Amino acid sequence: MVDRVLYANKDIIDKLQNGIKDINYSSTDDPWETYNIINSIINHNKRKDTHFVISPLGTKPQSLGCCILAIEENLDVVYAQPQTYNPNYSEGIGKVYAYLLNINK
Repeated sequence: MVDRVLYANKDIIDKLQNGIKDINYSSTDDPWETYNIINSIINHNKRKDTHFVISPLGTKPQSLGCCILAIEENLDVVYAQPQTYNPNYSEGIGKVYAYLLNINK
C-alpha cells in the first residue's frame, strides 16, 4: 500500500523543493493509530493561519480514524470518488473488524 501511494503521488513529491522530510506511517487496520498520528501532526503544526483538510485515501479503518478526528476537530474532509473499479484491490476474504463508537452530543 505504501508503494502504491508514493507512486501515485510521485509527481507531487518530485516537485517539492526539499522533498518530504517526515513520512508518518500508520497500520492499515488500526483507526486509532491513524487518528493519533494525524492529530499529532495537526497539533505540532497548528498556527492561526493554518487550515487543515483531511483526505482519507487509505484503507477503511484508516479512513475511519481520519473521519473521527475530522468530526472532533471540525476539519474539512475531501473524499475521492473512484471512477473505475479494480477487482485486484479486493481479492479474497480477510479479517473482519467491528469498531464500537460512542458519540456524545
